Amino acid sequence: MKLLKTSNVSEKLDEHFEEVSAVETEEFSPEVIDGEADVRVNSGIEDCESAFLKLPERNPIFGRVLLEILEEKGITTNYPSIGFYITAKKNYLYYVLEQKDISMPETVIAASENSAKNVTRYLELPIIAKRYEENQLEESARLEDEQEAKEFAEGTDYGEDILIFQEETGDEKYKVFYANGNIISLKDKTEGWRVSDEKLQYSNLSNELEELVETTMKSIGTEYGEVILKGGKVIDVKPNPDPEVYADKSGKDAFKYIKEIYQ
Repeated sequence: MKLLKTSNVSEKLDEHFEEVSAVETEEFSPEVIDGEADVRVNSGIEDCESAFLKLPERNPIFGRVLLEILEEKGITTNYPSIGFYITAKKNYLYYVLEQKDISMPETVIAASENSAKNVTRYLELPIIAKRYEENQLEESARLEDEQEAKEFAEGTDYGEDILIFQEETGDEKYKVFYANGNIISLKDKTEGWRVSDEKLQYSNLSNELEELVETTMKSIGTEYGEVILKGGKVIDVKPNPDPEVYADKSGKDAFKYIKEIYQ
């Protein structure tokens, strides 16, 4: 099986495919050719059956269009267009999770300073607040009172920033790699409310949490991603886990699990 991948993907993935060619992300983009949507890529997408992409989360629409074109060509990718779009666009992610009754903390999404004014009326303190700019996390804080909430929202630009407010949940924190039903879970052993990469330790999830991860990914409609758990609830889902970290920490072959997506 010939695989086309973006060059920001580890070479360890290459061991599981007969032939692999890499292309820079900026060279792998949708465009209109002869009036029809197509893909521009210097290495020739036509010869590939599969593609493994690590697309930038800052531009969900770009990623969705690109993946839709690949899907129309019959090329299998690590995540479908809608799955990437949902996990990259955070305000839409939490809407989908709520609609699918996924267990997560009470959440409020605000797109402006004005809309965030009364967040403490809807959520119990303390609140975990996150500010996203161009779909990239720029700031996070634990808010203890209404004044701190107002200060956190100051300067939010409508149409550019997204504020996510969530009630603080329990202490146990996990980062979970998911590929084609395979799960690798790493427990965050650091203290405090933040989920960190500093002290990750391989640790199996309970059956209940494994089921939560599986249900979450199915609700999004993707076979690949990373689920962040805290206090037994989903606090985030990301499109681009680092399989090398999960393999190193767990001793499991995360790249083999990725290969199964294409079988």
